[in-house]
Amino acid sequence: MSGLTALGGLAVAWAVAACAAAIWMAYRVYHPRSAPRAETPESLDMPFEVHAIRVDGARPPTLDAWFIRAPQAVHTVVVAHAWGAQKADRLKYARFLHRCGYNVLLFDLRNHGRSGRDPALLGMADRFIDDVEAVIRHWRERLAQPGARLGLVAFSFSTWPALYHVATRPSAGVAALVLDSGPPMSIEGTAVRFIESYAPRWVPGWLRPPGVFSLFKKVYVWALLRMLGKKSWPPPLDGLQAGVLLIVGEQDVLMPVPEVSELAARTAGAELWVVPGAQHLKTFKSRPDEYAARVRAFLDERLGGGRRTGQANR
Repeated sequence: MSGLTALGGLAVAWAVAACAAAIWMAYRVYHPRSAPRAETPESLDMPFEVHAIRVDGARPPTLDAWFIRAPQAVHTVVVAHAWGAQKADRLKYARFLHRCGYNVLLFDLRNHGRSGRDPALLGMADRFIDDVEAVIRHWRERLAQPGARLGLVAFSFSTWPALYHVATRPSAGVAALVLDSGPPMSIEGTAVRFIESYAPRWVPGWLRPPGVFSLFKKVYVWALLRMLGKKSWPPPLDGLQAGVLLIVGEQDVLMPVPEVSELAARTAGAELWVVPGAQHLKTFKSRPDEYAARVRAFLDERLGGGRRTGQANR
């Protein structure tokens, strides 16, 4: 009997530990650890300015941003990185936009790169939307020239706050929105796919037995959504004033084509490009020439064109 009691106690302890690990890993999604990279735009021969952008709020973090001016350019494209990444990861993409003749404003989301840390547990959806809003407001108040138009390019995780901002704040003035590798229709479905896709890399062996992992996954998804906050998704998309281009890889497991396609169908005037054979966040690398041509044409049409220099996709 004592042996059964001990086994029961061990099972309970295992379950409690699995729940605690799930909550901690959900927290880490919004608070990833990544050391700032040393590369800057000057690494690719692009002079730049460093900007510290304040976010509204009770304890607002400061966002670290780089502004790269293109010669004789008027219009600007803001670039928002993926989850766990940072603005330095998008330097080659910034060079592509810069060679298309656009100013580029790269920034780190809170808890990423060189931006400030925000230990908050709840309301993370609003907080990341606030980051996007703060960057756009900073451009409008400090950097925009008369007659300038603004484009916004977002990748994966950032596609949610980017689309939400543009859909709910039409007066912000974003004229062109490029969403690469997201967002899908279901946030909960994405959370499930995320933990299932990254389990071999993230989850220690003691959490992988089927029964334990099932409990871990259920608590993880619950915690992830609870920390995100109650935000209506998708936002109203039938009256969007900005042009929208959604790009998704044909083999994207995290943001699958059917879900991104459904969201595109609900978005007024949206264009959708399914990149043949591409995986998540590999769309540009998979077909660089076609990608560059499509995105450049979209931005030129919506923003009025940039001053082109050299090979944009190199």
